Amino acid sequence: MLNILPPPPRRLPFHSGAKYLFRGLRYQVSWIFLAFSAVFLFVFGLDSSFFSFSTGVVKTTNGSLVDSKKTIFTTAVFSTGGAILHRRGERIYEYSFVYDVGGKSYEST
Repeated sequence: MLNILPPPPRRLPFHSGAKYLFRGLRYQVSWIFLAFSAVFLFVFGLDSSFFSFSTGVVKTTNGSLVDSKKTIFTTAVFSTGGAILHRRGERIYEYSFVYDVGGKSYEST
């Protein structure tokens, strides 16, 4: 008697398919890593402002600098090849601006 296979695509039983997908520790760890990283992609990555860039027209306006405050923050300069703080960098300032758009005044920092 001849054993004739059905034409492709052939259905694979669920148990056999799962056996080949999760057949060793390396595959199981890879699937866990993929699932864990996918959670971060969907929760944090898709919520970022990266996807909300507008292709609309960018308009500019004139404004004036109102105030400049010194903050407690500085840029850091790290030593080469390590994560040890080498020296403090430039001071970071907070600037306040006033500008008008469409007859309405706005203030921003």
